[in-house]
Amino acid sequence: LVLTSVLISKEVGGNLSEIFDKIAATIRERHRIEGKIKALTAQGRLQGVVMSLLPVAVGVILKVTRPGYFEPILTTSIGWFFLGAIFLMLVLGTYFVFKIVNIEV
Repeated sequence: LVLTSVLISKEVGGNLSEIFDKIAATIRERHRIEGKIKALTAQGRLQGVVMSLLPVAVGVILKVTRPGYFEPILTTSIGWFFLGAIFLMLVLGTYFVFKIVNIEV
């Protein structure tokens, strides 16, 4: 940003200090907007983490409290297929949630 403005000012002419003031104001405004966006998307990021970890936590709790409950899933090929599909959907969902809440300024 600075280099481009200096090169343009050199070719066209103009007040370099005024250009630097405008660049500084632009950079300050970007940082202010980034902070505001980060604050506004904090809840979405936390929800993404909770939604990603909740199925795993429920699975672990069920495995510990009811050991035989997951046996059909862990001992059959169709069970492993569905576990793989669930894992894939969980990873894709997490990816898209974080893609949505990460806004570039």
